[in-house]
Amino acid sequence: MESLIALFENAEKGRIKPGSAKLSTYVTQICLNKLKQGIREQSLVESIAELPDMPEEKIDDMEAKLIQLEKCIGYLPDKSQQLVKMWMEAMPHRAIAEILGYANEHVSKAMFNEIKNTLRKCLGIGPKS
Repeated sequence: MESLIALFENAEKGRIKPGSAKLSTYVTQICLNKLKQGIREQSLVESIAELPDMPEEKIDDMEAKLIQLEKCIGYLPDKSQQLVKMWMEAMPHRAIAEILGYANEHVSKAMFNEIKNTLRKCLGIGPKS
């Protein structure tokens, strides 16, 4: 059911381009992503239960960094923001390329690397060596 909801939401947001991929391919990928997400969430819950308490100042620092990252992502062009969101949803670069109209997954990966460097600069941590 969640997969169908995600399909309709993506269609509503214009992420599904007619003729770019078979609907069955797209639905299959959504189902796989939802399955992976469920597995990650379950293992995350189990991992969090095993973590020791974190000092309040570290939590505040992490929240501040997350807010700054969200702001930096907000400065990106729309297509770059979409790429980041899809990557954060564990969507493979091949599917990202199809949805965003890139020639192939290699272009998607290259664009993502450029975005990461842009975000590093925005966060003041410079490009990775």
